[in-house]
Amino acid sequence: MEAAGADFAAFFTLAEKDGKYVHTGWVMTGDPASRMHCGLTDGRPFDAHASWDPERPPTRELNRFASLRRSRTAEQMGRVPSWRRSSPVLGVKDMVRMLVYDGPRFVGWVGATRLADRPEYSAGELRALSRTARSVRRALVTCDAAFRLDDADAPASVLLRPDGSVELASEAATDWLDRYGAEALRSQVRRLDRRAGAQETLIGTCRVCITRMVDRVGQATRYLAVIEEARVPHLSALSMLSPRMREVAELAASGATTVEIAEKLGISAETVRTQLKSVYRALGVSNRVQLLAALSRRTPGR
Repeated sequence: MEAAGADFAAFFTLAEKDGKYVHTGWVMTGDPASRMHCGLTDGRPFDAHASWDPERPPTRELNRFASLRRSRTAEQMGRVPSWRRSSPVLGVKDMVRMLVYDGPRFVGWVGATRLADRPEYSAGELRALSRTARSVRRALVTCDAAFRLDDADAPASVLLRPDGSVELASEAATDWLDRYGAEALRSQVRRLDRRAGAQETLIGTCRVCITRMVDRVGQATRYLAVIEEARVPHLSALSMLSPRMREVAELAASGATTVEIAEKLGISAETVRTQLKSVYRALGVSNRVQLLAALSRRTPGR
């Protein structure tokens, strides 16, 4: 996070355990005192739901960098236990963060912090950081897949040697390899542009991202193929809807009629019908029974 000009930077991941989110990984760089104070251990409960919910992240921070000082009031941040615990002690002036998702799957949180004697992040600095968001996201998604290759719930991932032969494959990739074979991946490795670090391609109905893993002397030693067939937590259905669509969806799912929804929200019945059509299309449902099921469904944890 050198581009952020931060005093310290951090990245963490979450997993669901017994119905609650807990920290499963935590990496920090920069100021030693800050690292010592903020350091977390695996399995510690995640207490920042007042700041964001992993299943319904703030749109402004979804795969993009945003300044908490510029997007939230002091009162809002004061309701977050971890912020109250750390901010006064460290003298935090500003923090930028990005909530990293691979499609609907939460990968991790990455952010950078400036302390009291530094200026807040400017609009220009946020724009500069945003230009790095795509490469940061790709790197984190790739690292997440590489670390979880031997995890039964890992994404469908295959680690290939330079000659294209398979060295490791996650459990989720087994069926894919049986269906398409390793040759499909070997041919993509041979075609990978030597100047590019990664490429995406379609194999069958799957999107496959192949990333070159480079050693310290710059030689390609392995290739990681991540396939979009992972069994992982998803965003809630409501997170895919606009605020107005969400209101209409919740009322419709509760049993309210079109007229009742219109009266409740102060809009016309025709607008309600239009909004419902948009809700159905966004959630892939066709009636209110299916809508209720979609809004009630919780995705199993990792």
